[in-house]
Amino acid sequence: TLNGGCVMELTSKTKVKKLVHLPPRSLLLMSGQARYEWEHLIVSRKTDLVHNNNLIPRRLRISLTLRTALTKQEEQKTTTTTTTTTNDN
Repeated sequence: TLNGGCVMELTSKTKVKKLVHLPPRSLLLMSGQARYEWEHLIVSRKTDLVHNNNLIPRRLRISLTLRTALTKQEEQKTTTTTTTTTNDN
């Protein structure tokens, strides 16, 4: 998250909710259960309530999301598999 921070809401399959404050210039890496078993979203609003009930205004926020990164070898393997599958039909 660049420039402005925000609060991310995480909800489990059993409807347990957790709020995570993402301050400006923060990095969040999600893997395992956090990524695959919890829904995550950033609710659209003008302010966020963070640590000790501090109300902070939302500012312009720039977020970069990278979901999956393939190595060159994995990419070639995927392309080969797709080509093979297509040719077999």
